[in-house]
Amino acid sequence: MNSKLQDNQEGKKIFIIIFSAVILLIVLIFILRISNSLKKKDVEDEKLEVGVNEHEVIIVDAPKVSETRKYKNLDISNIKIVVEDDITKITADVTNNTPEKNRREWISINVLDEENNIIESIAGHIPELDAGQTEQIKSQMLSNGQDKKAYDIEITEYEG
Repeated sequence: MNSKLQDNQEGKKIFIIIFSAVILLIVLIFILRISNSLKKKDVEDEKLEVGVNEHEVIIVDAPKVSETRKYKNLDISNIKIVVEDDITKITADVTNNTPEKNRREWISINVLDEENNIIESIAGHIPELDAGQTEQIKSQMLSNGQDKKAYDIEITEYEG
């Protein structure tokens, strides 16, 4: 009977050891899964940050670009060039300073470098304006990468 009691106690000890090992193994697996999911989240966050850093916006700040200029009898002012990713965007205010309504027309907005070479030529549309009226025009196109070096703007008749 004594040996049966010892065998029973030995069996309980083995059961407790195995049960403890299984519990420990489950806890370790749980910790490893949490650790891996946190690592994946960090990698995804890094990818998002890299994507944000790749977004590039450059506002061309050349003094000659923003000068007011005449095109026929219209004043073109507040000219801005923004290169965002691979798109060049040009905005400007057009004012009709004549006593008559102007006609709608297409223009070429030539972006020039310091030697007056055309870097980019973008088509723009001047709407019909009443006498004294001002409207903002907007033009955009794919950038050739040189627009960031803009030094001046030239407005000419559209030849397209």
